[in-house]
Amino acid sequence: MSATLGNVATHVNRGVVVAAAIAVLAAAVVVIFLGSYATIWDLWKLSTYQYAFIVVPATAYLLWSQRGVLTAQPIEPAWPALLGLFVLTMVWYVGRATATQAVEHTAVMLAIPTIVWAVLGRHVLHAAGFSLLLFLTATPVAEVLTPLLMVITADIATGLLSLFGIGFVRTGQYISLSGGEFKIADVCSGLRYLLTGVTLALLFSYWSFRTVRARAIFVAVTAAVFVLGNGLRAFIVMAVASASDMRYLAGHDHVIFGTVLFGVLLGLLLLGARRFAHAGAEPVALESSVEPRPVRRLPLGVASIAAVVALAVGPAIEAYRPIGAPALAALQLPLLPGCSTPGEWRAAWTPVVRGSAIERRGSYQCGRFDIHLLVVAYPRQAAGSELVGSFNEIVPSDWWQSGAQITTQAAVAPGRSHDVLQAQLTAGATSALTWNWYAVDGRPTVSEFGVKLREALAALALRATDSRAYVVSVTGPSGAPDALREQAQLAVRALEGT
Repeated sequence: MSATLGNVATHVNRGVVVAAAIAVLAAAVVVIFLGSYATIWDLWKLSTYQYAFIVVPATAYLLWSQRGVLTAQPIEPAWPALLGLFVLTMVWYVGRATATQAVEHTAVMLAIPTIVWAVLGRHVLHAAGFSLLLFLTATPVAEVLTPLLMVITADIATGLLSLFGIGFVRTGQYISLSGGEFKIADVCSGLRYLLTGVTLALLFSYWSFRTVRARAIFVAVTAAVFVLGNGLRAFIVMAVASASDMRYLAGHDHVIFGTVLFGVLLGLLLLGARRFAHAGAEPVALESSVEPRPVRRLPLGVASIAAVVALAVGPAIEAYRPIGAPALAALQLPLLPGCSTPGEWRAAWTPVVRGSAIERRGSYQCGRFDIHLLVVAYPRQAAGSELVGSFNEIVPSDWWQSGAQITTQAAVAPGRSHDVLQAQLTAGATSALTWNWYAVDGRPTVSEFGVKLREALAALALRATDSRAYVVSVTGPSGAPDALREQAQLAVRALEGT
């Protein structure tokens, strides 16, 4: 009897040690990438990601509850996983060098399960797999889905308006009904619906289904339901608000309605899934009768040191990353033939630019036309100081949301042209034609992804970049579109000569 109790105690103690080892490895990753985890912590404070403050302790609790299962797992370092750690630290470096937080944060979050795999082996990784997967749901990168979810929400809402015979006019993300005007903004995208619903579905599936296939199906169905449900929410809000002359669901009450709808959808999903739950799907009991293999301390120590060294490569390279050429300080707005010298910015809108090393903006009087030019340059990307980032609004976001922005060609020299984003807006007798584009090391592009890709390649080559944004806006008589375009062409050629 005492021997049996001694075996159980030994198993449990080993399980505690393995769980503690996972915690220590996770702490090592956090220390190495402390700056990245500090920004993750700041993002968790936002309403979109506050569910992370439940996910992280839930992960710790699940690991602790699995210590009996962890007891029986052989501990054998997975040497090929060290390559995975090296790849992740280089991905982190690229994300850091290009100020792409989604890439940076994904890399450091993935580094935790990868270091567990490398040091403790695939058996421990498999046993702790769900807990670590749950932890990864707290990665604050889902905002990249916001523009797509906005469009999907608008498509579903207008589809339902058409189905029910409710008249509307849609211009991009703006929808006009007889009783009011509505906009599918970023807060209406349903991202919080989706993230919270998927996380709860993941937890429910763990306790209710035994197979990975069943769990994956339930999580996928939940995601689809909440995306469709958000479109339904937008439809109901617009229909009711319009029909009531904006008396109902036009203020804070639409937020309350959205919360109630979320609860109803979640309840129906869980109730329906419960009917198909697998019997005995609960996690394995604490005690394990399998005799664990002895741990070889030397390979474990070598793997731990090698894993830390592999992860430290990225921060070491990042510390010596070169900065762009100081010659950018000489950048000035060009003189335009037949125009005044550049004065204060006088356009009807104001570009929002944060953290640029060089910023030049000004307005010219050119006879019947006003020309407004903007050039911003970033010789080194960093969080809060990047060419392409959520804080910058080179031109108003309403332009693409309303569908006013298109891609066209601008001739910069005889036989040479490149893409620009164009917005042409008319108010009464005045029309404004605006072109904007980016350039990395003199190569123009209108793609934000293209900017990040070129900056990433330069970072991997340990080469400094000259990343810029350009804006040309011409205001003049609305009856002279060709003249507006001609003035814009002249300004582009002058700008690209600077």
